[in-house]
Amino acid sequence: MTANELAKILKITSEILSCFGDVPLEEALNDLKRKSKSGVPSKKNKKYSESYSNIQIQEIVSSGTDEVLMKLSDPVFQSRDNLIKLAQALSIQVSTRNNVETIIHTIQKHFERQKMDTILSNERNTESKIKEGE
Repeated sequence: MTANELAKILKITSEILSCFGDVPLEEALNDLKRKSKSGVPSKKNKKYSESYSNIQIQEIVSSGTDEVLMKLSDPVFQSRDNLIKLAQALSIQVSTRNNVETIIHTIQKHFERQKMDTILSNERNTESKIKEGE
């Protein structure tokens, strides 16, 4: 085994164990052992099963564009439910049939359009002020 192979294994182990948070190591390993014995892989990862409340979503929305876009890369927002809540809070219509990537793309495009609208609006205002000054 090479050092790179060991590093990859340790990285994967680290990612798996980070899903358990502050749970004692023995409990985490026992849980993994129990799941592997059942033969049925867990569909939901504890890390991703967290759900934001409507109040938390509103706080994120009110914090600004950059904060919202940063939250989209948060693993918790890989949940369709959280993304749909966020889209609804932003008054973006999304279908429950859309996949996670599509919802994220829709939210990102919403902010890009908003930014373009602001730029165009500022340009128009500047042009009108210049014409008034003539």
